[in-house]
Amino acid sequence: MIIPSIDLMDGKAVQLERGRKKILERDAEEMIKEFSLARELQVIDLDAAMKKGSNEAIVAEICGKANVRFGGGVNTVAKAEKIISYGAGKVIIGSMAEKEFLKELCAAVGNEKIVVALDSENGEIVKDAWKTKTGKGVEEKIAELEDYCGEFFFTFVENEGTMKGIDIQRAIALKKLTKNRVVVAGGIRNVEEIDGLDSNGIDCVVGMALYTGKIEMPKIDFEKGNGLVPVITQDFETDEVLMLAYMNRQSFLETMKSGFATYWSRSRKELWKKGATSGNVQKVVEVKYDCDADTLLLKVEQKGVACHTGMKSCFFKKWRY
Repeated sequence: MIIPSIDLMDGKAVQLERGRKKILERDAEEMIKEFSLARELQVIDLDAAMKKGSNEAIVAEICGKANVRFGGGVNTVAKAEKIISYGAGKVIIGSMAEKEFLKELCAAVGNEKIVVALDSENGEIVKDAWKTKTGKGVEEKIAELEDYCGEFFFTFVENEGTMKGIDIQRAIALKKLTKNRVVVAGGIRNVEEIDGLDSNGIDCVVGMALYTGKIEMPKIDFEKGNGLVPVITQDFETDEVLMLAYMNRQSFLETMKSGFATYWSRSRKELWKKGATSGNVQKVVEVKYDCDADTLLLKVEQKGVACHTGMKSCFFKKWRY
């Protein structure tokens, strides 16, 4: 899965090479619109991380529009709780990623909302906006902190912002060291690398390749159908077609955020989470879209049955002629 990145500096979305040299600057609002359909959006306040200011007003705005994972200057429990109150789903802890602080933070927000960032340069963990070398390796910190977060985020600093390619084998080796979700960043340049990571259960944060157009985020044409797109829902294991429903932008975002199929009810004019009352929920495994970007295909793990009649699939009637 691609997680687009918006790094904020002086109110702008920027990209830095190896965390030092600014090589690209874009309008933050433009980036928010471009990445609005992403399942997750990573937002880093570089000014706060470097102790040079804050972009908190913009962060609060973004949190109201997307499923945000936020990092940058989160050095107190109060700051983490404040960011989550804006609507952020997760907070990223870097320089403060030590056991005692994380214990306190877990008690306040839950470990599922905590992402531990282990940024490394040539295998050595760096902190304080990548300016300070710690002399510690990534592997020992994984074992120490695994129980105090729901996810590890590894940035390979030596490649960050360069689009020289990410070390997939290194990412796989790190994945084998933890039961937690693993997300990586640093030098990603094409979809083949993303697919290579994805096939090993590793998600990635992408910045420069998206900003320069080397990789494009998918777009869905909601306007063609007056705000709605048809959705074909299919059993992930058997490929059986289960049902057809509709989504608008809001229900699609809720589906991406929750991981469970949420549609738009045309009759009731409201969001409709499949299985909310019956328990027959659909856990989304894969999302595809057609060549015109106006129809979606969901592959799901269906709990129970899909049809209100009690049948597994809504398509059980055979046309005879």
